[in-house]
Amino acid sequence: MKIIDKNPYVMNDVQKILGEISYLGTFTTHGEYPPRNWYTSWNPDRSKGHKDFASLANVGGGIFVTGMEYDEMKPWLVVDAVRCEDCGNVIYSSYRHNMEQCECGKCMVDGGRDYFRRSLAGIGGKLNLLTGEFKSN
Repeated sequence: MKIIDKNPYVMNDVQKILGEISYLGTFTTHGEYPPRNWYTSWNPDRSKGHKDFASLANVGGGIFVTGMEYDEMKPWLVVDAVRCEDCGNVIYSSYRHNMEQCECGKCMVDGGRDYFRRSLAGIGGKLNLLTGEFKSN
């Protein structure tokens, strides 16, 4: 299964700021815009105030960094998604008016957390962004 997300920051630059991390996805939390690139910090340095998750957003020409603990991030980790039966891609919409298609073009999703619109093709379900696990409805 391949999860499609087209917006990751350059990992080397992010790791210089945050340490050992993995890209989680680009999405909104709490209804805020612009969407942020979220990262999982596998070994946060609590002495420096680091949290389990960190986000980067381009705001006003600068990079805005914020963080969340697991309990605060938990509601945002599961998103509506579609798995294409032909190419196997799992796609999700990161934010309002963010239409995404699978690689073969037979499936689409739109709306992020504001609304969920999808094509009839494919299997609808929930995607856990942290584990990559897809569960069909």
